[in-house]
Amino acid sequence: MTTPTMQQVLLTLQAPTSQGQRLLAAFRGVPALTRVDHGFDTAEGALASLGISLRLRQESRGWTQTMALNLGGQWVEHLVFLGASVKPHAPDIGRHRGATVYAGLDVAVAQALEQACENGLQEQFRLKLEQRSRRRRLKGGTTIALTQQVGVLDSGVARVSVCSLELELVDGPSAPLFVEAMRWQSRHGLWLDVDPVSTARGVRLALEPRSVKAVQASIPEVDAKTPADLFARKIIACCLDQVLGNASVVAGGAHGAEHVHQMRVGLRRLRIAIDELAELNAGIDTGWGAVLSEVFQRLGESRDIAMLAALSRDELGPAGAPALPAIELPSDEEVTAVARGAEFQSVLIAIRRFTTGAAEGEGCAFEGSVREAIAPRLDRLHRVVRKRAQDFLALSPVQQHELRKSLKRLRYLAEFVAPLFRKRARSGYFDALTPAQDALGRLNDRSVALAAYEARPESEAAGKWFAIGWLVSQQRMAQADAASALVMAGKAKRFWR
Repeated sequence: MTTPTMQQVLLTLQAPTSQGQRLLAAFRGVPALTRVDHGFDTAEGALASLGISLRLRQESRGWTQTMALNLGGQWVEHLVFLGASVKPHAPDIGRHRGATVYAGLDVAVAQALEQACENGLQEQFRLKLEQRSRRRRLKGGTTIALTQQVGVLDSGVARVSVCSLELELVDGPSAPLFVEAMRWQSRHGLWLDVDPVSTARGVRLALEPRSVKAVQASIPEVDAKTPADLFARKIIACCLDQVLGNASVVAGGAHGAEHVHQMRVGLRRLRIAIDELAELNAGIDTGWGAVLSEVFQRLGESRDIAMLAALSRDELGPAGAPALPAIELPSDEEVTAVARGAEFQSVLIAIRRFTTGAAEGEGCAFEGSVREAIAPRLDRLHRVVRKRAQDFLALSPVQQHELRKSLKRLRYLAEFVAPLFRKRARSGYFDALTPAQDALGRLNDRSVALAAYEARPESEAAGKWFAIGWLVSQQRMAQADAASALVMAGKAKRFWR
């Protein structure tokens, strides 16, 4: 028997191991159901690279084959019950052909999937879970299912404990589900996870976290006909995807520097989207920005320390600088604690609620096209860049840094609306901005480093003053490069006019 494909409103919250017993206590008296997922893939991980999960699931009632992937922003799973009598040797992809989960695949992805299955699949891991589920009736006529999961993910090489809570909408409006998620998150120190072990990427994150690439920025499918309120929601959803895709890795505690960097990029883009698109949709809460800004700044402090350590090792040392005491890098635990912060996680859940269309007061707050709303903002930012470029070398360091932020805001806002215009008209504009953005980034690093070395104690005088002299000369060159690049950026033809 084949069950229909389900698209769900589902949130997964991960729990630190220290909270496992408290979560169990919340489900006291609820019987546990045991399931074992046997995950299959090629030896090279072809299915995981496609973001597809193909498993054989063993439960008390028998065997089920599952195929799951992210389809249009929703985690979609198709299940085929195989029976209780015979253990299947391997999944058969033919059982999913014709299902929505298969039909929604891009042609190239479908071909790669078929080729991988033809080459042969082997069991790559086993996920043994104890699940306790109960339903809860919330205000507003909403019913949700709460499922607590504890278990072990075992690949034969690595063995990882699993502890999570899922909240799934059963019936009624979805907004109360997000309120309930905030309550659980606050009480138990949980964090939002978009890559749980039910997903292909989640398994890789659990077993080989350093091998999983950071999530990059992207732009959703929008065009000139997209209503203003929907445009704002899609842009914010896309920005949130980048934040969550990296924040869940950082909160899990097994991240790399690129995950932190891309999380900061996502936070900046998300803050700009909230600021600049608020008039397009009444569901946007501009108060989110303050919390996101604080997290951005705290992660930035860690990033600056890492940059200083790299500069001292890779540039000052080879330039002949006397040795200085090693710069102590922030611990992974400190960065993880920032990503798990209760207020930050609450805001992420609130924004997730908005992107699903469940936010109170959501609706179009602008009578007109997105172009009409955004073009004046782009003009203002472009004029700032053009004007400041003329006297850039006379600006104070603070003013130069403010110009860098204006350029980033211009870049990201222009990227948001670029799909509303012809490709030929817009491509040259971003080519003109990139050198200026890169040059200002290098200048910012030199300025941060200079301030840090100026603050070093006089007991380190030899190394300190060598570094200051070297950095001053580097800063002057970086300023000249930035000034030249900014002039070219200011002359770029505006595609929105």
